[in-house]
Amino acid sequence: MPFEFEKTPFEGIVAIRIKSFEDNRGSFAELYKKSDFYKAGINSDFTQENISISCSKTLRGMHWQAYPHSQAKLVYCLSGNILDVVTDLRPTSKTFLKTFMIKLSPCEGFNALYIPEGFAHGFAAFTQSAVLYRTTGEYCPQAERGFRYDDPLFAIPWDLPFTPILSKKDNERKALSKDFPGDLR
Repeated sequence: MPFEFEKTPFEGIVAIRIKSFEDNRGSFAELYKKSDFYKAGINSDFTQENISISCSKTLRGMHWQAYPHSQAKLVYCLSGNILDVVTDLRPTSKTFLKTFMIKLSPCEGFNALYIPEGFAHGFAAFTQSAVLYRTTGEYCPQAERGFRYDDPLFAIPWDLPFTPILSKKDNERKALSKDFPGDLR
């Protein structure tokens, strides 16, 4: 099997190693194979695919699509080295308002992450990076939500060795109130 799936302490989040096959021409890898993903319990129907190319020291996040436009994501780090971060916004979850972090890179360790609906997502690029992600719903501007990467409610331990470069929108995001009810109601 060209994939290794590893469950995480967060219900539904799966870290994935994608095996690359190399020869004198370069390399080849399968990014997705429905039957293998279904066997691993990932049975999402992906409807949109996006790619972001980020300069070194870029931070993108924290974003999600609000219910009923929630999205599951399959995130791939195609090049570079990122710290991928997800925060659980599901009010009935044991990990509600907690954060899961994992380094993704095509050269070492895990290079993909499955994130179910109900999570905010973001990442910090340590090097120039290409991140491809598939979503289970199409982008809906009216459902776009986000919070500041340094929101005290979550106290995400980014521990970055640099001051992150943010988009104007991410830089202007507000912190969520301490009585934030979550999403997926």
